[in-house]
Amino acid sequence: MDDYSAERKMMMKRRVIVLTTVGLGMIAGYMFGKKDHRTKIKNKVGNLLDKMKKTYSDGVEDPLINAGIPDQTEHFDETKMENTKMVSEGSQYGVHYYNEWQEKEDQEEVTSNNSK
Repeated sequence: MDDYSAERKMMMKRRVIVLTTVGLGMIAGYMFGKKDHRTKIKNKVGNLLDKMKKTYSDGVEDPLINAGIPDQTEHFDETKMENTKMVSEGSQYGVHYYNEWQEKEDQEEVTSNNSK
């Protein structure tokens, strides 16, 4: 009996997976099948990404930029002050990580400028 029920469960799982895949494929085909649908989706995704970028750049600082200078940031944040305290006590993790990241960014910028 156990083999039969295990086999039946596997068949049901396969059936669900196949039907879900077919259903999602049909929905995607309908949505991307017409040019105006594709345009609407592209516009909505583009607007969403723009909103996310704008929100991120409008007052939320990049934490990686401030990792090496936690006490010199404009916005007061308790976690930044804790990071400052750790750095003053000798922890250099944030500063080291920031320096490595900055060097990598500088190298990529030089590489991209040289390739132009």
